[in-house]
Amino acid sequence: MVDKGTNMVMKFNPLGDVTMVLGRREEATDEHVYPDRTKASVQMDGMFNQPTDVAWDSGGNIFISDGCVNSRVAKYDNTGTWVKSWGKRGYGPGEFNLPHNIAVDSNDRVCVADRANGRIQVFDNNGNFLKKIVINVPAPPGVKPLLGYQTPPPANAPPGSILTYRPGAPAAICMPPGESRVMYVGDLFPARI
Repeated sequence: MVDKGTNMVMKFNPLGDVTMVLGRREEATDEHVYPDRTKASVQMDGMFNQPTDVAWDSGGNIFISDGCVNSRVAKYDNTGTWVKSWGKRGYGPGEFNLPHNIAVDSNDRVCVADRANGRIQVFDNNGNFLKKIVINVPAPPGVKPLLGYQTPPPANAPPGSILTYRPGAPAAICMPPGESRVMYVGDLFPARI
């Protein structure tokens, strides 16, 4: 379970007992929760700042999208020992702007829903960039932003634009187990899969 509010990721057994805790709850997380988003946050090994999701590869390695503030992916081995992290806030390959969801495919490729950059980035399980996937499907005519969110930026928005509410902004990704070559993507706007 990923707990954004406590900056921790916890593993439970079937009885509901906690068997592993990654990260650490600080005395007062509010002091560094949302730094000025134009500045880089301070990343510390073994610590998170509002993580968003967790996934595992076939060897049991753990991948955490440490997304709301740190804009990176953290990797632990199957015993919960810190291995490495990759990424920082930015717009280039291997850089993130709110990595919101993470999944690992049957070939141990790590897929990250880089929501505010409007793309999915794919890495090998050591963090080497392989490719990006852009969902370029326009919204149906007449669809308006929900819940008062901002107006979507145009399809040709310049690098550095927040693309969260443009069609093709992946908020969630899921891949069926096995050798499936299918990826389901939850597109935040216009609220579709």
